[in-house]
Amino acid sequence: MTLEDVKVGMTVALRNNYGLSIRAEKVVKVTSLHIILSNNCKFSKRTGYDIHRGRFDSASIEVLTPELIDRIQREKNINKFRDTNWKELSSDQLNRIIAITKESLKQPEANNA
Repeated sequence: MTLEDVKVGMTVALRNNYGLSIRAEKVVKVTSLHIILSNNCKFSKRTGYDIHRGRFDSASIEVLTPELIDRIQREKNINKFRDTNWKELSSDQLNRIIAITKESLKQPEANNA
């Protein structure tokens, strides 16, 4: 599927700041040249780039794939950790988080063996 196939009501991946941030956004209008999202940003159907952004402020859209859905969910989860007030957690909760983190850090080593 390409951006030419996108229809109203579909969700696309919206990348901001040269791909450093990504989120899902609904398509609210499609014309022969543009795709307009629920945040009122207008994108070129041909290139996927925001037509109103300046030269140093980049945004683009692309068709949502399973890989992008996973990346968006991962970013949401990372942001939840950023917003966590760690001082409010009990010692037991912190110890469980540390145990999970240590366990996940060991897994890549096992895959290299």
